[in-house]
Amino acid sequence: MNKIIPLFLFLIIVFPTISAIEINMNSDISKGETILASVSGNFFDTITKDNIYFYRGHVRTSFDYDVAKIGDIYYIYIQTLNKAENNYSINISGVHYFVGSQLSDEQLSKSFKIINETADFSVNPGFILTSKNFSFDIQNIQASPITINLETELNLGSPDGIFRFFINREEITQSLTLLSGEIKTLNIQLEDISETTLRTITLSTGNTKYKIPCYIVLENVLIPSSNENTTESNQTDNETSEEDCSFLEGLFGTCETEDFQNETQENETSDNSSNADYEVIKQGNKTVVIQDGKVLNETATMKNCSQINGKICASGEVCQNTTIYAKDAKCCISECVKEKKANTKAIGWTIVGFIVIMILWFFFKKFRGMRTKKDNLLNSKK
Repeated sequence: MNKIIPLFLFLIIVFPTISAIEINMNSDISKGETILASVSGNFFDTITKDNIYFYRGHVRTSFDYDVAKIGDIYYIYIQTLNKAENNYSINISGVHYFVGSQLSDEQLSKSFKIINETADFSVNPGFILTSKNFSFDIQNIQASPITINLETELNLGSPDGIFRFFINREEITQSLTLLSGEIKTLNIQLEDISETTLRTITLSTGNTKYKIPCYIVLENVLIPSSNENTTESNQTDNETSEEDCSFLEGLFGTCETEDFQNETQENETSDNSSNADYEVIKQGNKTVVIQDGKVLNETATMKNCSQINGKICASGEVCQNTTIYAKDAKCCISECVKEKKANTKAIGWTIVGFIVIMILWFFFKKFRGMRTKKDNLLNSKK
């Protein structure tokens, strides 16, 4: 009984750490197989490709791979073509996640082994994140022809519409056949899908099966440009406004077109950005912005600025640190500080003062020289 109590306490303490993050994938991988892994847990940071490392034993190695977040789960696909039999591991580091109420940044790791068997086929990519028709490549890596079966399953969202499969404009209904080594592009056409939906395409033979998550996002929202692009556009505005002003107006800081043009440009940027090919995945009150299947940022929220305890900076102020694009405005979640502008009036008057001093110095030197020569003539006559 005395031994059971400490063991029970140990399990209570350790179990949340063990179950906080799960990396789900097969441990035994056939040669050429496309690994489809999912990572679930409460992450504080976003997992990007820069956070993912691979090792062969204890030696760093490389794979072709990609990662994206769909809903609350991260998906990673890894290509193993031309990889030798060996023990490998995938490691995720440099991200914070919650273990209970505590933040942890300990490295996450999952071991896998490439075994002495060859998969029937590989697929690329291993997940789909889009708002339009899409495709992926399938390659037969067996020494003989194979037949691959197709199935579609609804996981989340609207059941309306269907996926239609095509190869070279020929519609495929249930299966396709590939010769040895052959690569075919499977095109998927969306038909009558009116709302965001998550579906799984299953590709299978007798020995190999892939379940490919396909998140079709049919909701576009206005996403302002990034801070970097905004800075560049503001610089362009300033250059343009300075050219439109006269020299004296720019010199004494009396040009009034700069703020007007910046405001106009900002409105134009907002209007134009609605036409950008941005796609958004809702996650509760948050949205994740994607473009061409790539996660761009997680700095947008469907809440108002006041609901996230932020501030809307007044005219002439800028956000000191972090800006989030809230539902109602560009929202500062740090401090608003006064925007620093060059004192063009002081610079203008300084230049004018310098010019006046130079003119006075010139005339002083000129007339002083003439007076000296006249005095010398008078003295010589005496």
